[in-house]
Amino acid sequence: MKFSRLFLFFAVSFLWFSSTVQADSRVKVGSPAPPLILKDVLQATEQTHGTWDELRGKAVVIEFWATWCGGCVDDIPHINELAEKFASRPLQFISITDEMDVELVKRFLERHPIRGWVAFDAEENTFKRYGIEGRPQTLLVDGAGIVRAVTNPTSVTAQVLEDLLAGKPLDFPEVPLGPPL
Repeated sequence: MKFSRLFLFFAVSFLWFSSTVQADSRVKVGSPAPPLILKDVLQATEQTHGTWDELRGKAVVIEFWATWCGGCVDDIPHINELAEKFASRPLQFISITDEMDVELVKRFLERHPIRGWVAFDAEENTFKRYGIEGRPQTLLVDGAGIVRAVTNPTSVTAQVLEDLLAGKPLDFPEVPLGPPL
């Protein structure tokens, strides 16, 4: 009996402690954006790797998506409209997929053009670093590389992007990312 209570105590303590430590490794609003580790970047200038150094000074809308994701496809016109509206501003749209078939994505883009960069995650490192499990998922990062919002594409409006560019607080409900890394 004592053994089972002692075991239960240690098991619960371990689970509580490990989840507390892991929770601290999750991407949070107000924290620096983790590195972007991208394999290919389409629709960008040659030699673009999509690093934070290349994006320094620009606010960034990161869209985690996939060709097979119905909600992602439905959100493309909304994101494209915003990308068009902010084309002359220091704001970069990056749509990142973890799909490995570049040709499949290129064929998809012929039918469903996406404004901004379309990037391929290198071995799912970016998805893992950001805790992405579901799609679509959107992060807004300011020009200093700080995560300002974790949300979904439909919550991103022209006013939200104006506030992001102006350095104002973004006031809307945060959508949680997947479980801690």
